[in-house]
Amino acid sequence: MTEPLFDNASLDNALAALRNDLLDEGGPKISTMRNYRFAILHYDPRDEFKLRDRIRQLTDELKSKGWNVLIISLNQLFLNRLKNEEARVLQSIIRTEHR
Repeated sequence: MTEPLFDNASLDNALAALRNDLLDEGGPKISTMRNYRFAILHYDPRDEFKLRDRIRQLTDELKSKGWNVLIISLNQLFLNRLKNEEARVLQSIIRTEHR
């Protein structure tokens, strides 16, 4: 039997680790490149709304501690990009996805 790709504890652990890193007294160490302050978090799509809620809580906490937080919706960027494409391009994407 293979291990599950996602486990509920891992989402909580990942978010706790992110919070601890961001709020570390010595400053965040999220990246070895100080110019890239973002995180990529793999999660089970079934946990989407739980994750959104937790990120909102973390964002509120960071703002209360004086952080400037910019929220970027990759989903919205993707949808905007699709809306600007020609119909033939969209049909090509749809055909590819159906394969």
